Amino acid sequence: MNVESMVQGLQDSLPDIFNCTATPSGSVRVRTRLTYPDGTLVDLFLMGRDDGAVVVTDYGDTIGWLRMQSARGLTRGQNRKITKVCQSLNVARTQNRVTVIARDCRALGEPVIRVAQAAVLISHIGFS
Repeated sequence: MNVESMVQGLQDSLPDIFNCTATPSGSVRVRTRLTYPDGTLVDLFLMGRDDGAVVVTDYGDTIGWLRMQSARGLTRGQNRKITKVCQSLNVARTQNRVTVIARDCRALGEPVIRVAQAAVLISHIGFS
């Protein structure tokens, strides 16, 4: 799937709180109005794969943000909570990136919303 068709498909399937643009690297950036606890906006990225699937990811921003909130890094309890969030939303934690592999490229809105929701929930783990 090319970048232009991803952008168009996302704009057709996502609410207006999501702004989709092509990046110079050939991926699609989805800027949400959702925020991390410090007010930083949650951004997601989509990249097409050779097999036709699309990777939806936060590029590690969420867990990186959470890790920066403590000098000691993530605790075992926080890691367990991250795992539970990922399982409940059917997203993967791969190399500290929150990720979904979308196989149905005509319905990209749903995996984008799941990754965005996971990003917000995970970022609040440090406060629970």
